[in-house]
Amino acid sequence: MRRNILPMAIALSAMYMSIAACNGTGQEKSDKDSSLVSLQGASTQQAAGVQADAVPYVVAENYFVNNSVKDSIPVKITTRAVFDTYFGKATTMGSSGTPTPIDFDRAYVIALDHPTTNKKTEIIPMSLTRSDGKIIFNYREKQGDTLGFSIHPLLLLVVDNQYNGELVLHKH
Repeated sequence: MRRNILPMAIALSAMYMSIAACNGTGQEKSDKDSSLVSLQGASTQQAAGVQADAVPYVVAENYFVNNSVKDSIPVKITTRAVFDTYFGKATTMGSSGTPTPIDFDRAYVIALDHPTTNKKTEIIPMSLTRSDGKIIFNYREKQGDTLGFSIHPLLLLVVDNQYNGELVLHKH
């Protein structure tokens, strides 16, 4: 009986992941990389006469900053080894409970974290564009009520390697 539990758990997990993958939101791109979601409401921006193109990305869910991290986190992460140094997976129950898969052969991660705080804090992406060989990320931070515990706010964006370039951050 005990030997049958592990294969059954693996089969149920695979079935769950297949069902979850089929229940998309309809926002997925239909080109070669259907795992990247286009920016909703992103408009092409004009900056000093240079055309800025919207860059698709996926917000990576269900990751946390490892407690062992004392240094600053790199903003651009291009390998699994570096990523695993800073972040752990936080699997939760429900249809969106598995961590977002990241294939570092095809994508890189933009990581923004806020120092540990007891205030409800969100890092909100506004736009990600490519202009003049640079990747420009506009975001804002929103702080709310005081919490009875500490949090380490984090935003991870998964970006296809075809949209590579010098990363420029603009906090609004």
